[in-house]
Formats: sequence, structure tokens, C-alpha cells
Amino acid sequence: MTKAGADAPGRPATRGAGRTPEPVFLDISNAWVHPLGVQAALEYARDLFLAGAQEELRALLPVYDKALAQPVPATEAWDGVPPSVWRAAQTEFATMLYRHRSHLDYFGNPAGYTPLLSLSGSIELYKEETRRALRMMLLSAWVTAADRDAKESGAILGDTIRTVNEDSDAAAEQVTVGEKKISEVSGSIDSITRDLKDLANRLADLRNRLLSEAQNDLRRQATIKFGIKMAGALCQVIPVGQPVLGAVGSLAGVSADLVGADQDSAPDTISKIGGALTKVAEAAEQAREAGKKAGDAASSEKSVDWITVGKGLGPAFSSASEGIKALQVPKSEVEAALAKLEAENPEWNDLTRRIREVNEKKTALFGDLAKAVNSVGEGFSRLAANAGTVVRLQQKKGRISTDPEAVFAVRQMDQRARLTLQKYLYLLVKSYESALLKKPSVDWRLPKVTEKIADLAKSNTEKDLTRINTEADQLSGLFEENLSVLREQLLNDNALVQEATGVQQFALTARQTPQAIDALNRGGSLAIDPLSFGLIRPDRQRARLSGVELVELVFDPEGPPVPEDTNVVLNLVPAEKGIMRRDQDLYLFSSESPVRWGWTIDASGGITPDTQSLASKDLLDFILGEKSANTRGKVSLPPAWSELALSVLYWPSLKRKDRPRISKVRFKARIDSSPAPEDQRVLTVLPEGVVGDSVITCSADLAGRGDGYGPMIRIYRKGRTVDLTAPSLSGNAVFEGWDTSEEEPEPGVASVRVNLDNHVQAVPSWTRDGVVVHSTVDLAQMVRTMGEQEFAAAVAEEIENEETRRELIARAYAQEVTPAVPEPKTRSIRVEPDVRSAAVGFVPPQGEPDVMEHGAGWNLVNYRGVVGWVESTRS
Repeated sequence: MTKAGADAPGRPATRGAGRTPEPVFLDISNAWVHPLGVQAALEYARDLFLAGAQEELRALLPVYDKALAQPVPATEAWDGVPPSVWRAAQTEFATMLYRHRSHLDYFGNPAGYTPLLSLSGSIELYKEETRRALRMMLLSAWVTAADRDAKESGAILGDTIRTVNEDSDAAAEQVTVGEKKISEVSGSIDSITRDLKDLANRLADLRNRLLSEAQNDLRRQATIKFGIKMAGALCQVIPVGQPVLGAVGSLAGVSADLVGADQDSAPDTISKIGGALTKVAEAAEQAREAGKKAGDAASSEKSVDWITVGKGLGPAFSSASEGIKALQVPKSEVEAALAKLEAENPEWNDLTRRIREVNEKKTALFGDLAKAVNSVGEGFSRLAANAGTVVRLQQKKGRISTDPEAVFAVRQMDQRARLTLQKYLYLLVKSYESALLKKPSVDWRLPKVTEKIADLAKSNTEKDLTRINTEADQLSGLFEENLSVLREQLLNDNALVQEATGVQQFALTARQTPQAIDALNRGGSLAIDPLSFGLIRPDRQRARLSGVELVELVFDPEGPPVPEDTNVVLNLVPAEKGIMRRDQDLYLFSSESPVRWGWTIDASGGITPDTQSLASKDLLDFILGEKSANTRGKVSLPPAWSELALSVLYWPSLKRKDRPRISKVRFKARIDSSPAPEDQRVLTVLPEGVVGDSVITCSADLAGRGDGYGPMIRIYRKGRTVDLTAPSLSGNAVFEGWDTSEEEPEPGVASVRVNLDNHVQAVPSWTRDGVVVHSTVDLAQMVRTMGEQEFAAAVAEEIENEETRRELIARAYAQEVTPAVPEPKTRSIRVEPDVRSAAVGFVPPQGEPDVMEHGAGWNLVNYRGVVGWVESTRS
């Protein structure tokens, strides 16, 4: 039992009440910025970026970027603080803001980033690159673990400063590399500016020509004027493909400002994008200047004036990123708008093709620049921060743990080392994700490593600095526990074990793909969609392109021959971005440096493929270290569904009239993939003809994808019934009908219902002004009925586009020479001569494939570039 104790009277205060000072008002907008607060905000911002907290970053980064863009506030808090601390924070916040607005992750890479090295290669790199970072983290813990005497403190500080200086050397090299890259891409700014001015002139010419043809049609004049203004707006936007990080504007929102209210004014292709390009050029110049000064600072033994070094770098980065952000719109909306212009009038085709080319150059410029800016900004901020750390540590004569600013400097050193570890863990995780299309279970906080570092720092009571290397080795083993975690997850996922390599062919010929062959001969290059050429099998997933073989290259015998002293160089390069499937989901991946294939063909027709150089092999071996020989797949492979850029070069160069005309080129592609779920079925929609901005109405699939535009894939459960509807009109284009690999709908019917017991391909077709161009039309019968001259005259009168005229006449002639044999049903094109093999395309009832090889009951055919086996119609 308890009871209350005696009361204790309070003692009077030794001092009386203090006075209340008058508040001091500072006319300094960024007076609230404190050295310790800035460092804490940087740590927080880095963690937010790594965690993918986009909304929080969007609120935090502009505030600090604006405050740090101003001069250092004249407050007591900044007295005695090295100027490099302000410059480092300014540059790092500006760089992070640039990354955020460019839709890059913390390490400066786009969503779906795929590292250069394969998963196995990244594992070896991960093992090689952890020791120095762990050593710096251990040193940081030692410095702040406890109070030490002057002699011991001096030894530790000396070792710490040497470690920081090593990191500064690496940072200076990073700045130099980024500065060189900026110099390389800056040349594109002037080129793009010239392209935009040329487009303005071409748009003005087209406007005058179209308006002269519509003098008595006010409605058509209004449509032409708006179309020209919209085309000018499309020249100024920056297309962004499926960003995951951050947000982009809409074409409607951006174009409203770009188009303007005055429809009678000249087309504007440069006013807004020109401002953004100017800001980018200014940022590039600041980066070049900062790179030079940073290199001088790293190699100089004299003190550096960090007030002037890199002074305009952060503000220039911020200004450039703001200008870019204002013009970003989804690439799909840009493409739909261009297609709508093409549907209005065939005279748009050449201009829209040119607008696409310039937009691709813009996208490449801003993408390359973002990576280079990230390299310069990150390296420069590291360099400046390390300079501040060294100054603070050199100023300390005794204890460190009692000085908050020195502790913060060491903490910054610790976090940067931690970020280095996380970077290599990040590369490993990204390689895992691109290999298996799923995230591994990895703890980015490295709690076990942190805990072990604290234990080691406290346990070393012998004050022996030589132990640090041994302890760093202990930490390396602990850090590599992540490899054990990944190994266990790989064992639980048998996708890679089931992966197999298959071979599929595709071809371009003057008969089956006349427009593609014509583009290759006229322009020397061509973009190939693997989906349209049957390379994306519906029964496989996680498909990667592991190799390409050039089987044959044939020239038109009626054209110029290949001179004996001339080589023909053919290159096939996958795009940096591609799509991969896992189950019902489709993922966009961005390759750091996609592989490429090339061949040299001599006058006799001999084909010599390009091979990897010894220097390249040595470099990969150096990067991967001593275990390189055991790593067979060293580099990552591009998704099979990546646009393929095919180009041809004649060397020594030939005049256009003397160049041979390619009539056929055939490839074999090796594709690594694993089986797709057996209970899923794929619906592939491949529009043909004058598509315009036509949106196909489609039932939602397993991933929620429904209506779509252009070539598309939808994935459903087996047995599902799906309704497809095409618009009857798209601009001046009229819907002609559907062809499917399973059904035979009535011509002209806009809606079709397909049953997905099997994988299905569906082809909707449009034609302009009632001119029939669809594959099911018997053109040969039209020639026989009308006569060749009347048929050619009718085609010339009805079809304005020369390419379309040539295609129709060539197809009619081919059908006349080889009369089509009516088939009772559509024939599937299969990978192997077996009805159980996957279908990669189909031949409609009146379609005319080229037979490449006869087999027992099967023929190897090429139909519109898709090469595979169809059942023979011979008795």
C-alpha cells in the first residue's frame, strides 16, 4: 500500500525573466535556407526518387530549385560554410528536377530501362564494384562513431580525405564524359532548327496549292487552314512514348496555344520549340564550361572559387527542363493527328513523313541530352560536395562528432557511397526485370549492411586503420546476400529454364511489299514493324531478338548492276524502345545500347556478316572481371517487338541513277522466348490502307485494354467472343471491310464478331474516294474487263498518290500473269509445316502469296512480308 509523500517547495530561478527581442525581418526570399536543412532535404529527395514518390518530388524539387538559384543568403547560418556546399546543392536539385521533368528515374534512365549487360553479366559487375563504396561507408561510421584523440582523429581524417579525393577523381571523369556527349548532341540543335524552318516553307507551299484547288469551297478551305496550322503545331511538340515517371500534357492542351486563333496566318513551326532549343543550347554551353572548370578544379592543388565555378549550371538546367516539359505530349496522340492529315488528302503524305523524321530527331536529341545533363550534373554536384567535405575535415583539429556541420559532411559522404551501392544493385534489378518481366524482392535500404557497419565501427578498439580493408571484405560478403535472394527467386521461376530459341523468316519483295521496297530504293532506309511481318508469335512471350541472318539479297535484273568495285552494305538496327509480353501484360523496355547486325555484299553476290571486334570483346571482359569467360550471354538482347531500321549503303558512293534496284531481301531471325499461358488467346489487329485516325472499337481484354488505334494486340481467355467495330469514315477514307484468320465477314460490314478458340488476326481496310485497294479484289479481272490502257487511265484519274498507283498496277499485273486460284477459305501461315504450329499470319481467299518452296502438303510462302508455311492447294 502506498501513501503521498511530503511536498517539496520549488526553488526560485537564479535569473529573472528574460527579455523578448524584437523580430528581425530579412528582405531575403531564401533566408529560410539553412546548410543543415539543405543537406537533410537532399537526403530526403534522393530517397523519394529511389522510392518512386513522384507527387512528393513534384512538390519538393521546384521549391528548393528556386531558392538555390538565388545568391547565398547573407545570414549567420552560412558564415564560414564553403561556397562549394551551395553550388553542389544547387546543381544536384536542378539535375534531379531535369530528370523528373524528362521522365527519368534517379539514375537518369527512362521507364523500362534495360542495362547494356545481361542478367548474368550484371551479376558479375555487381560483385566487382562494391568494395570502394563499402570502404567509404565504413570510414564514415568510424569518423562519427565516437570521440577520438587528436592523433587517432588525424589518421582517420587523412584516410577519409584520401578516399573522398578518389571519389572526386571519378566524379571529374564523369563530368568530362558527360561534357563530351553534350558537345556531340549539341550539333543536332542547329540541324533541327534548319529542318523546322524548311518544314514551315513546305507547309506554306502546300497551303497555297490546296487553297487554290478549293477556291469555291469555304468549308474545305477552313479544313485546309486548320490542318496546316495543326501540322505546324505537330512540328513543335516533343512526342513522349508511354512515360511512367511523372506526367505529360495532352496534344489538345498544347496545340491550342500553338495553333492560335488566326487561321489565315503563316504556319508556325518554330516559335515555341525554338525557345526550348535555345534554352537547351544555353544549358549545353553551361555544362561544357562547368565540365572544363570541374576538370581544372579536380586536378588543381590550389583553392577553387566555387562561387564562380558552375554558377549558371543549375539555373540553366532548370530553365531547359521547364521549356521541354511545356511541349511534351503523348506520341500516340501525335501519330493519330498525323494520320488524320494523311486521310484528308494524299498530298500530305510526304510532309507527314518528314514531320515524323524531324520529331524522331527531336526525341533523340532531348533523350541523349537528358542523359548527358544527368552525367554532368551528378558528377559536378559530387565534385563540389566533396570539396566542401574536404575543407570541413581539414579544418577539424580534434573531435568531429561534436561539430554538426562536420557530421553532416561525413553523412553526405556516407549517403553518396550508399547510392553507389544502390546503383549497382539497381543495374542488377533492372537486368532481372528485363529478363523475367517482374520485380525481384530487394531491400534498397541495405539494413543488414548498415547494421554490420555500425558494429564494426564500434568494435575496433585497437585504433587499427589497416583493419578497414579486411572489414570491407566482410561487408562485401554481406552485401552479396542479395545475389542469394535473386538466385532463390530464379529457382522459383522456371521461365528462363523453359526459354528456347526459334527461327522465323521475313522478306521484302517488289510484289508483296512494293511500298517498302520502293522506300528502300528511293531513300536508302526503311522501318519494319515486326508485328506486321509475323515475328511476334501469339503462343510465345518474353521474346527477344538474339540474331539475324541475311539469307538473300536480289537486285532487279532490268536495273543497273552492282559495279565490281562497289560494296553493298546492309544494316538492321532495333529501336531503343520495344515491347515484351508476360501473360496478359505488355511492357515497354528501353535498351541502353541495342545490338545491331550488318552485312557486306560484293558484286558477285557474296554475303559477309559483321562480327564483334576483338577490342569489344576485351572491353566486356574487362568490365566483367575475372569471371567473364564463364558468362556466355554478356549483353542484353532487344525485345523482338522492336521497330527494325533497315538501311542500304553503296560504297564507294553511286549516283542515284546508277544504283542497283533491290527487288528482294530475305532474313532469318533467331528469337529467344518462353511459352505463353495455354489458356490465353491473342487477337492481333493490323489495319491496312488509308487508316487515318481510325479507332477500332474492341472489347476490353484481360489487362483492361479495349479500343485502340493502329496495329494492336489484345489478350483474352480462350473461348472468349470479341466484337470489333471500325468507323465507316475516317477523314476522306471509306471503310472497305474486314479479313480475319478465322472468319470470312461480308465485304463492307463495319462490325465483326470473332470467337477466340484459336489465336486470331484481323485486318480492317480503308480506301480513299471509293478506290478499291484491298487484297481480296480481283484486279486481274478488272484489267481483263476494262483493258490495260483503260484500267491504267482509271487508276491515274481516281488515285492521286503515285505510290498507291504503282502498287495497284503491279498487283494487277502480277495477278494477270499468275491468275489467282479461288480458295474456299482463308489459309493460315504457320511457323512450321504442321497444323499444330503457331500461326503468324494468314492469306485471305483471294490473296496471292509468293511460293518460295514446295513441300509434302505444304508450301513455304511469302505474303506481304510474312514468311511461313501454308497447306498446299494441289490435289
